[in-house]
Amino acid sequence: MKKRTQTENILEMHPETRSSDKTLMMRVWETQGLYLSPAQQEIFMKVTSPETITRIRRKLQEMGKYPATDKVKANRHFKSLQAEVIAPKDNPEWLQGILGY
Repeated sequence: MKKRTQTENILEMHPETRSSDKTLMMRVWETQGLYLSPAQQEIFMKVTSPETITRIRRKLQEMGKYPATDKVKANRHFKSLQAEVIAPKDNPEWLQGILGY
């Protein structure tokens, strides 16, 4: 099942996920085999979100701090080139059509 379909199904079946990204993440991960105990779920709801952590890492790296390894940098660069070939910057409508938006 595609990730978008999976997420949409969860949002449809579990209204509580519509107001909480962390609750949504837990439900998605459960469909992928990751189950947290009630105590773990309670802790998860209090910890810093993955998005916040990765956003801070990106900002620090943009400032030249804590750079990724050369291998990771090369892989990110390659992926950005692939994205440019697949979705040229001058045609966002085309990409939205491909993604089903």
